Amino acid sequence: MSDRLAYFFRADRYLRYNIDSDSVDVGPTEISRFWPALPEEFQSDLDATINWGDGHAYFFKDDRYLRYNIGSDSVDVGPTEISRFWPALPAEFQSDLDATVNWGDGHAYFFKGDRYLRYNIKSDSVDVGPTEVSRFWPALPEEFQSKLDTTINWGDGHAYFFKDDRYLRYNIGSDSVDVGPTEISRFWPALPEEFQSDLDAIVNWSEVWSWEKFSLDQRLLYVMERLVDHYGYPVNGAAGLLGNLVAESGVIPPRVEGSSADTPMRSKNFAGVVVDHEADDIMNRNPAQNVGPALPGIGLAQWTSGGRRAGLFTHPFGGGGLGARAVFNMDAQIDYLDTELRHHFSGVRAVLMGTTVTVNDACDEVLYNFEVPGSILQGGTKLPRSDARVQQVFAQRRPSAQRAANVYRAAHP
Repeated sequence: MSDRLAYFFRADRYLRYNIDSDSVDVGPTEISRFWPALPEEFQSDLDATINWGDGHAYFFKDDRYLRYNIGSDSVDVGPTEISRFWPALPAEFQSDLDATVNWGDGHAYFFKGDRYLRYNIKSDSVDVGPTEVSRFWPALPEEFQSKLDTTINWGDGHAYFFKDDRYLRYNIGSDSVDVGPTEISRFWPALPEEFQSDLDAIVNWSEVWSWEKFSLDQRLLYVMERLVDHYGYPVNGAAGLLGNLVAESGVIPPRVEGSSADTPMRSKNFAGVVVDHEADDIMNRNPAQNVGPALPGIGLAQWTSGGRRAGLFTHPFGGGGLGARAVFNMDAQIDYLDTELRHHFSGVRAVLMGTTVTVNDACDEVLYNFEVPGSILQGGTKLPRSDARVQQVFAQRRPSAQRAANVYRAAHP
């Protein structure tokens, strides 16, 4: 299942929170009961946890940490001293952390006392701080500028900060607090009373920002499950859509046109130099100012034209546009894709939603009336479906669509 999940830890107990259903679906119960891979020292009183977005999560306690492989459900590094493998962290941040959060834009934040630092995940270095939280987080009320209990990126453009029995919701796109501070019990009624104060750690287990580090089949399964289980597409219709996403982006959200799958944000700029583009530059691409990649395509569907491309960054996912962070967000891009089909390509969607549609027919429809690549155009006009050149592109994309259907059906026999 592709349900988005978060784990809440307090003392020696935990619960699993289903983000999609807004409910607790496991626990509360002892950490030791369902986390046997965690060494005993990490089965209570955690300091912080963070999903690195690459298939690994990190657990911190005192001056030690471990790395957890989410896919294999096992510890693959540690436990060992933080100082051993995190030399970029200043000494004051190598023990007794208060909170950590992956901001979803290539950076992670570490909090301790009234100070914080920003960690650049790609360069494996600290690029801001350490400095006082109050200095660069003026939107946080004073009570949340020191001694946090835990923080979490919910994956919908919001982050939550918890302290004692209170919390606030932070809108990442607008850089502002849009809910709270208020009591946890007020807006988190699904949490049992024991988890409505003094939390140790929370981790978004479904958080992935580096999709290029996952296999194609893993990416296919994730998107298929979202389309089928959460948006109601039949398997064949969803697979037809995926067959085209494979051809366009390799199903890698931050993929820019002209890049390779393993370096999805690296391509030529307007000077013809191959560089790693920043998300802000991708969003604000401007030929006149030589900002961003030379080619316009971005995202799962390689959105290219002005209005559709701009719509990705302003699409109201989770209550507001994600801005440049939409580059990394798979769920937001899937939602935008479905919104486009609902409101602007209803004919294509009707074909995909048909109960008798075949994988090949769904794939062909998306290609011909949604993606419309240059390979099926002549003089800016679509060639007829019967044209040999169009048939050739149909044939190229159909195997990927069938692969998507097979991956889904193998996981859901």
